[in-house]
Amino acid sequence: MFYHLNLAKPAHFDQCHKYLLNKYQVHSTPIPISNCCLIFVIEGALNVTTTDKNMALQQGQWYFNPDQKMIQKIEATAKTQFYLLTFASSSTIHQAATSFLDHHDGFDVTLPEFDFPKNTHTVETYLNKLETNLNQLAYKSTLSNDYLLSEILIELRDQFVDNLLNSPKNTPLKRTPAKFERIMQWLALHADETLEVTAIANRFDITPEYLTYLFKTYEGVSTIKFIHNLKISKAKDLLLTTNMSVKQIGYYLGFKNIKYFMRLFKKEIGYTPTDFRNNFSVSIPLPEI
Repeated sequence: MFYHLNLAKPAHFDQCHKYLLNKYQVHSTPIPISNCCLIFVIEGALNVTTTDKNMALQQGQWYFNPDQKMIQKIEATAKTQFYLLTFASSSTIHQAATSFLDHHDGFDVTLPEFDFPKNTHTVETYLNKLETNLNQLAYKSTLSNDYLLSEILIELRDQFVDNLLNSPKNTPLKRTPAKFERIMQWLALHADETLEVTAIANRFDITPEYLTYLFKTYEGVSTIKFIHNLKISKAKDLLLTTNMSVKQIGYYLGFKNIKYFMRLFKKEIGYTPTDFRNNFSVSIPLPEI
């Protein structure tokens, strides 16, 4: 999965913390991420559990989370140092199955969910500079951190693109049909509407069967599964950022049967909507070093 944002205006810095975990040390307290999140492992290795997946991160690897997914647990599998940054994008973040490289310009940043930058020293230098800024009171009320954060994102972008274009396998990049990218973007913008496979296919002048083929080929899921994932992701955001009732959220997202919405949420997330709100609505930060 790839994420595309534009930095014509710098990203809005929120927090940056450097953490040290000993081997097998576990943080099991849920850690809500209210903005975009970037984890960069300097030393050691981590297992990170969010509300929808488990991930193993190695030294020199970074993980980008733009979807406000909740970090449930961070476990060190060795003595580990890592940075955790949170920020808000100044532009809409688009999700797609391809890297958007054919749309690339100086302000466009496309990042995969995971990657290993070639030059970790450069990335760490930027992070150290950001940490230094935070320790200097004069910087806390300026745009310096916003611009430095944006430089970090651009550096990760450049290294990611370089890795792709100079891959030793020299394999051509897999391109997604432009129409499918438009479909993905349209669905992301209309996730709170009633969405039916046939109606979506008709809107884009293709058959429902071909639409499902596209999703199976480029996303690995059926069209209806992808729609459900979008709606459940939106439901999580609404549960944590509004006072809307579960019933109101279900209707708002186009579910006519609230019991079905609740069953689907429990199946996908492992919690009922009410339990999810109760468990993850309070932010408890990790201890800093």
